Amino acid sequence: FIGNECHSGGGLFVENSEVIIDHNLIAGNNSNFGGGVSIYESTMVMNKTTIADNVSTWHYYSPGGLSLYSPINSLIVNSVVAANNYNKIFADYTSSEQFGLKIAYSSLHGTIYGDAQSDIEWVEGNITSDPMVVLSEDWKYYLAPGSHGIDGGTESYSHPYPFQISFEEEQFHGDGVDMGYYEHTVQYDQSVIDDFKLINIYPNPFVDELSISFAMVGLAPVIIEIIDLQGRLVDIILDKDLPRGIHTISWKPKLLSSGIYFIVMKVRNRQSVMKAAYIK
Repeated sequence: FIGNECHSGGGLFVENSEVIIDHNLIAGNNSNFGGGVSIYESTMVMNKTTIADNVSTWHYYSPGGLSLYSPINSLIVNSVVAANNYNKIFADYTSSEQFGLKIAYSSLHGTIYGDAQSDIEWVEGNITSDPMVVLSEDWKYYLAPGSHGIDGGTESYSHPYPFQISFEEEQFHGDGVDMGYYEHTVQYDQSVIDDFKLINIYPNPFVDELSISFAMVGLAPVIIEIIDLQGRLVDIILDKDLPRGIHTISWKPKLLSSGIYFIVMKVRNRQSVMKAAYIK
């Protein structure tokens, strides 16, 4: 569930239902309320899932990560909620005034608020420290070396809902199951983004429209300029603050001749550059 937009539950909205969220990445979604996942009077089992870099546009009652309205007999296990805007999880009652949620072997990093927060049942294996989620160029959210979430999950967990969590040894790296969707490997850092980066421009060469993808590891002002071969500024296609995540914008040249153009991404006093060929 990546890069979706809606009014509530940008990645996933569940109402009066039963749902299993197993081995999933929920990232880069946007909504007015509950940027990542919104659960309303439903039974949810969430296992081996990462909820990160989701955005909610409202404020106090607007968690970027996870909103929970009277979940019924629900479980979150082996999962990570981190790096969402406001870093919040919202827990509240509906008119049913029930709230049933267990959390085990997980890291829900950020403020948890709402009238039902004290009814969350925290069982074994949870961590309170930052899970140290890092973003790679291909939308993978790894746990950085030193994260307590590495090998911090559980290989089996029983739940009254007809879904039993179990892993074979070949399904995980290291000494145990990691929290979150992706397993930590020693090769993970080859594509991890340290600050910001232009990732891809497509198609190249292009005729009418160029798609530009780039990544941010934190909220920052971003400028993307188009420069010709003579070093002249011919267009500014972006100038705004953007949050952490992978973003995609498009450029349609106007009144420009065919040729080579440089896509220049500037963040504060640093820049990343790619070259594109425009064919009329």
